[in-house]
Amino acid sequence: KLKLLSGGNIIRRTAPILSLGYFYGVGCGGSLRGLGNDTMTIGIAGRVVAGLNVFFLDNFVELYLQAAWQPTIWIALGNNSNGGFAPANFPLNLGIRFWF
Repeated sequence: KLKLLSGGNIIRRTAPILSLGYFYGVGCGGSLRGLGNDTMTIGIAGRVVAGLNVFFLDNFVELYLQAAWQPTIWIALGNNSNGGFAPANFPLNLGIRFWF
């Protein structure tokens, strides 16, 4: 069985108010840019992800910091039709999620 995302706790308080953890895994991503313009760009990428997360309010709210290595193949369609490969793409995300 292949497990794509894994993680654990760095700090776990006895009260369910705060839990600091980490996660890592692999995945894929995609993007569309320039819809409605003369050129549309399509991107397809693999991802290797690692990050830290903090859960609040009995694991209802998650604040996360995530870094990835995301080599991307892109194709431009339209007036400037071309493509390329970006092997050194390192997005960094800070966000919030709500778990229902």
